[in-house]
Amino acid sequence: MRGLLKPYGLTITGTLVSTGLGVVSNKIVATVGGPEVSALVAMFRQLYAGVASGLALGADTTVVQNLAADPSPPNASRVCRIIATYLLVCAGVLALGATFLASWIARALLGPALGASHALEIKLVIVLSFVGLCLTFVMALLNASLRFTQVVLLNIVASATTAACTYFVIVGLPSVGPALVVGLGNVAALGLGGWLLRERIRGAAIRTAVTLANVLALVRPGLMMVGLTFMNLGVMLAVQSLVARRYGLYGLGLYTASSTIISAFMMLFMSPMKSYVLPALGGLASRTDKGALVNSVLRLSLLVIFPFALVLFAFRGRILETLYSAQFSPSAALLAVEVVGVVPKVVTWVLTIYLISDGLFKAYVYTDGLKGVLTLGGCAAVVALGWDLVWVPWTFAASETLCATLCAVYSARLQRFRLSWANGALTLGLALLIAGAYLTDRYRHAL
Repeated sequence: MRGLLKPYGLTITGTLVSTGLGVVSNKIVATVGGPEVSALVAMFRQLYAGVASGLALGADTTVVQNLAADPSPPNASRVCRIIATYLLVCAGVLALGATFLASWIARALLGPALGASHALEIKLVIVLSFVGLCLTFVMALLNASLRFTQVVLLNIVASATTAACTYFVIVGLPSVGPALVVGLGNVAALGLGGWLLRERIRGAAIRTAVTLANVLALVRPGLMMVGLTFMNLGVMLAVQSLVARRYGLYGLGLYTASSTIISAFMMLFMSPMKSYVLPALGGLASRTDKGALVNSVLRLSLLVIFPFALVLFAFRGRILETLYSAQFSPSAALLAVEVVGVVPKVVTWVLTIYLISDGLFKAYVYTDGLKGVLTLGGCAAVVALGWDLVWVPWTFAASETLCATLCAVYSARLQRFRLSWANGALTLGLALLIAGAYLTDRYRHAL
């Protein structure tokens, strides 16, 4: 486990810096625009990330696996040319989507009244998502070479650029500002990423034949994931739409505040998964060695994240006021529930990376797909029954727990992974401690 400390420390430190810069931009949006603009930015970010990751078709993972197995310059040049060809196809798809689907998406997300006034912003988000797609492949090429320091640098550049531009685009361009905030930072990061990969890009300029079979070979392993990616995007946007229609934009602002904080929290501590753990697993041949690495990663992740989860739980009210404003104080009740689901989230992240590293996309699709269905069904039931907004994050916590259990079952059956007794006890113990903290807090407030 000692060998994991350096890449973990470096990656988490860099992610902490980029997350801090992201907090600055969120604070500016919340202060200048209030919960309503914050809700729009959060929804646009979800759409942006979903389109970019959906069109990637899981090919970024294939790139990492391919180059980890054969890092030779000829193979690297061939992979770069295949990526470039695929990106040209995606550019055409996104142009068609922005032209013909933007108005429909706006109405579906925000309803007929609000949707008509935000169609232009949806078009911008779809166009800018192409930058996010390109950046996904740039980071995959860097991850394949274990150049995780440079990946961290790109994330920092993206966050710093966003933080620097947020106030000016929100105040100066109110009609399209929320959409521009979502994608401007990645434009700068993509430019830097292209410069870092200039040698590989120059090598890819050598004329080598790229056929349809080459492109299909790049995306085929992840084809099963594209439906899942768009389904997850649909689930997240549908949940936000349900919350907006039932609790209004103010309620959506409260929900997105808590979900944004917990997402950033998990991204911070789980950032080494793709940048270090995935290529490290790809470089191991022995099932025993892989199992030992996964157990070490799970143990280290749980031990690192647990004390910070307690701090987040204890100071959630102050954190919300600091990161957003006093208007977001009611979101503390939602964030408390989000923290309860942290331990199963860690288990899901680690075991999901293990499944993907072995190309077991079908198992990943089944587990994550079921989680999405249960989450959406639970949220729809909460809205239909007229329950309080706090029950929405409970549906996420319950579905995440089920997903973690299914990932453990699949890993045991398909990969013969044996969770160590120490890790099993640690996982259960930490989950019970956080649940106990939540119940104690509820009892104290009830008195």
